[in-house]
Amino acid sequence: MNIFVDKTQAATAGWEKMSATCQENVFPINVGGSKDEKTTCTVYDPVNQLIIVAGNTTSDDFAPAANDHGFAYAVDFEGN
Repeated sequence: MNIFVDKTQAATAGWEKMSATCQENVFPINVGGSKDEKTTCTVYDPVNQLIIVAGNTTSDDFAPAANDHGFAYAVDFEGN
């Protein structure tokens, strides 16, 4: 029995089927710090084929400040 495969299958249960545009099975994506992150915007950019996420964080280990500040990141179809 391969424990790694079993844990991976449990973590992706129900997400084995990916859309035709997805190149990798890399679910889930974890983002954030040790305090509170609030996503306020998620948008798809069809020109660059990116999923863009933005919001607010109070985590000083997620960005270089200990006060409220914004964050944004983009993920492509290969999970980068």
